[in-house]
Amino acid sequence: MADSGGFRHSNGTPIQFSIDIFHKMRKEWRTLPYDDFFVSSRYHEDQRRWETVFWTTNANCGLVATVNRRFTAPETGYVSRIEVSQEDFTNKAFTLYLKTRDPSVYVMIPFGLNDLRSRGPVGQVGPIWDFRYKDARINPYGGREMERDGRTDGFNSDLRDEALRALLVEHRNPPKPDMGARIENYQKRDELERKMQDLRNEDSRRRDEIQSIKEQMRGEAADKIEEACEQHWKWIKETDGTFREYRKELMRLRAEAHTLNLPEEKRGDME
Repeated sequence: MADSGGFRHSNGTPIQFSIDIFHKMRKEWRTLPYDDFFVSSRYHEDQRRWETVFWTTNANCGLVATVNRRFTAPETGYVSRIEVSQEDFTNKAFTLYLKTRDPSVYVMIPFGLNDLRSRGPVGQVGPIWDFRYKDARINPYGGREMERDGRTDGFNSDLRDEALRALLVEHRNPPKPDMGARIENYQKRDELERKMQDLRNEDSRRRDEIQSIKEQMRGEAADKIEEACEQHWKWIKETDGTFREYRKELMRLRAEAHTLNLPEEKRGDME
């Protein structure tokens, strides 16, 4: 799962705000905001630099900041407060790892070269300080692995909705999906959807052909027109049942997908 966010301030005075890692996603479920961590920054006029602090006040939560980006969140080393200055990280790529909430989720927040920086005076408004991040990676299953599984393209929305409901509404880690079974299920659904679209296209083509025949034979006997259209109507009626069977099976597969999860003893930490 991924999210993004940020904040821009432009007068050089001390600032402080909180970050809700699900701030965009939670709106779909109408859940209350949550302070996963806080950010404050102060501009040192004499040194012409910003100093930034990340911290969390939640039990069992913590932060790790490092320039060595890894797609597995650290197992240990989390602290409640981290101070960074321009000499440490600003204008360098670095990563903030976060362990938060109960049950715990791990988050990787990558900062680019200019995502946390002072840009110097701009006109009369003072120095500009930027804080923004893109593509924060969240492991909703309680594990520390942050690498994307490219095989989930096509049913990411299924996994995302399951995870959000569990985390934000039911306050639990979602069950980990059985990826092999999920992929097979998605492939079957994708094949059925293609077949259904092919039937729709052919149905539309034949109805257009019927309309064309009627226009070309306008004024002729109705039975002759019907005879000319007979094969097209026959195909439409016969394939209507096929389409209904495809749709019924597609609905079954969609419902089944949400049950294809690993048993408890096989879940592990996904490292």
